[in-house]
Amino acid sequence: MLSLPLAVAQVELEKKNRLLEKKSKEAQDQMSTIIASTQDAEKNKAITERIAAEVAEKGRQAKEAKAVVDAELAGVAPLVEAASSAVGNLDVKKMKEVTAYPNPPPTVKLVLEASLVLTGAKKTALAEWRTIKSEITKPEFLKELQVKGDILKNTPEKFPTAIRKELKGYLGQPNFTEEKATHSSVVCGTLFQV
Repeated sequence: MLSLPLAVAQVELEKKNRLLEKKSKEAQDQMSTIIASTQDAEKNKAITERIAAEVAEKGRQAKEAKAVVDAELAGVAPLVEAASSAVGNLDVKKMKEVTAYPNPPPTVKLVLEASLVLTGAKKTALAEWRTIKSEITKPEFLKELQVKGDILKNTPEKFPTAIRKELKGYLGQPNFTEEKATHSSVVCGTLFQV
């Protein structure tokens, strides 16, 4: 049989072994948690880096798009400024000159349609000559046209892309030229410049 001090030492050793196993398991659990956290952090870092790269690319594309728009509008800005000034000289009485047509020439109709598009008029306002005449003789039409011209001149990035696209549809039409607009009427020549 074991002696008493040896038996006590053996019991103490078993307690310490159990404690050691418990602490060892806790250390392994903590190590697993640290490893998992590290792996999550590495995944999150990779995701963050990918998102940052995407954001940088989008920013670069936006700068390129802005440069293209700025370049397009830079050439137009002096014309818009002159047109805005000319529109300031128009009034409802002068606008009635073009509304006297029972059936306007194609150039007159195109210039007035484009002017209404510039002001943000709905497609329904462009459907019939009667509606166009009604819209352009409203006192707010010329004010709105001047405001839109000023926006296009001063802060082109704020000018709606949809309106710019719709206006481009008029540019390729054979009856939509400054020469034909000016020849058809002074009012149309002035409005064409906007």
